[in-house]
This record gives sequence, C-alpha cells and structure tokens, in this order.
Amino acid sequence: MKFDRREQQTSMDAGKNTVKHASNYRKTYLFLYNLMMFVMFLMVNLILLIKGLTGSMDDDSVRGAAYIVKILTYTQLLETIHPILGLVPGGPFMPFLQVIGRIVVNHFLTDSTIRLSSAPYAHYLFIVWSSIEIFRYSFYALRVFNVEIYAITWCRYTLFMPLYPMGGFCEAQVVLATVKEYEKTGAYSISLPNTSNFSFNLPAFLRVYTFLLLGPSIMYLMRYMWSQRCKQLKAKLA
Repeated sequence: MKFDRREQQTSMDAGKNTVKHASNYRKTYLFLYNLMMFVMFLMVNLILLIKGLTGSMDDDSVRGAAYIVKILTYTQLLETIHPILGLVPGGPFMPFLQVIGRIVVNHFLTDSTIRLSSAPYAHYLFIVWSSIEIFRYSFYALRVFNVEIYAITWCRYTLFMPLYPMGGFCEAQVVLATVKEYEKTGAYSISLPNTSNFSFNLPAFLRVYTFLLLGPSIMYLMRYMWSQRCKQLKAKLA
C-alpha cells in the first residue's frame, strides 16, 4: 500500500511538473512573440515619423514600410490560431477581423504597378496602424507575466478612439486611390467573354469593400474595444 501511494504521488508530481513546464513554454513564446511585434512596429513608426518630419518621405520609404508591415500582418494570422490552441483566451474572429483588411490593403500597396504617389495617405495609414500595435503588443507582453503599467493600459484602451477612425479614413483613401490605378491598368480584373463565363471587376469590389464593409467593421471593432475599456479601466478605478 505504501508503495502504491508513493507511486501515485510520484505520478501526480510528474503531472504537475509537465503542466508547469508547458505553462512556462507558453509564456515564453507569447512574451517573445509580442516583444518582437512591438519592436518591429515601433521601428516602422519611428522611421516614418522621422522621414515625415524631415520631409524625406518618398515612394521607396512608403513601399519599404509596406513590405515590412505586410510581413508583420501575415505573421498576425498566428493570433487567429492562438485561441484555438488555448494559448490565449477568446476566439479567432476578432483577430481575423483586425488582420484581413490590412492584408487586402497591403497587397495592393506592395503591388509594383501602383504608384504610391497616387496614395498620399499611405504613410499616415502605416503610422496609425503601428501606433495602435505599439501599445497593444507592449500591453500583451507585460500581461504574460501579470505585469501592468497603468499608462500603457490606459493608452491601449483609450487611443483606439481617435486612431481607429483615423485608420479607417486613411485606409479608405488609400483603397480609393488604388482603384483609379487599377481602372487604368485592368489588373486583377476578368472580363467577358472567357471560357469560364466568369467576370470580376476589382475596382468595383474595392468600392464595395470601402463603402459597405470598412465602416461597419471599424464600428464593430470600436464597440468591442469600448467594452474592453470598460472592463479594464473601470476595474482599476473601482
């Protein structure tokens, strides 16, 4: 009987150690992921701000930022998988909604056929996006180890109020500017007649996205962030 109890206790201890190690690996991964994203978006933000303030902004600068943000945006698709794997609470829908629009816009801004001078709001858009992510990822990185800095929490759940509408406006301007370019080139559009008897007009699709989908998605995200703000900040003030 004593041997059985010792064996049972050993098994329980081994199970606890396994869970502890798994938790440590999860925390390490999430911290490094959020730290990396924070550093990269901070770099994009500072470069664009400096170039904007010094008057040295040009197509190459914006396109370079677009490529970096494009890579980061595709990396953010991991955030739709994190909840599924149980690494973070919540579901995959909100991360997907935040990322999908950026993927669409970044795809066209990194298209070599697009003259970025025709999309003058592009660098403003990247500044807004990176500003949002700087506070988001710094907040998440600290939260992994239950560390909270009130100033970062406040910025995370307050600055979205001006930044989300600004981002939506800049995104709409960028998309509509690229529409004009694609109307000239006809790129990515499929016209009839063809063997598949199928047509697709990219400028029309982008207009539908801008006027029917972009606004409601921004409003949905803002309502979600407002609810999170009420939970986070009111709890601190209570």
